[in-house]
Amino acid sequence: MVYIICVIWMLAQLRYIMKLISITFFLLVAISDQVFCQTDLDVNEMNRRSNTFYVEVGGPTLFYSVNYEHGFMLKKGRNKINARIGFSKFFETVTAIPIGASIDFGKIDNFFQINVNRTFDIKKDMKSNTSIGIAYVRRPIIQGFYFHSSLMFLYFDNDQPYWDRTFKSLIWGGIGGGFSF
Repeated sequence: MVYIICVIWMLAQLRYIMKLISITFFLLVAISDQVFCQTDLDVNEMNRRSNTFYVEVGGPTLFYSVNYEHGFMLKKGRNKINARIGFSKFFETVTAIPIGASIDFGKIDNFFQINVNRTFDIKKDMKSNTSIGIAYVRRPIIQGFYFHSSLMFLYFDNDQPYWDRTFKSLIWGGIGGGFSF
């Protein structure tokens, strides 16, 4: 009999402790917004300047390129203008420098991009191409993995593109990834 009374008393104490723990947990959750979020996250302010290093396969150089891109925010909007420069070396025949500009349309970290690029082959009489394209870009707010996938129209300024065939334009794509900070 004493054993049963002790068990009931312990269960009552345990129930009291559980009520205390659940009330404390509820209060912590209720005030955690005020405790941990003392400043508002201003996405426009944090994403005002962005630097990105990335490798692109395909794209305006036709093969691959290593690129640096810097973004500039427009006033208080979500649109961003980007400037990029890169380098590509394909065996001994092609050394290309892609230079481009783009504008991003979108929210927080997913963008639709319209871009214009000019690529110069500095080894073969400055052969060049111009590309106009669209892309999907995933750029993190602060820093992290950068990804883009693009579709473009390439126009070769000279009669002979990089591999000595005679066509003046090409529909081409590219995919790239790197680090944005």
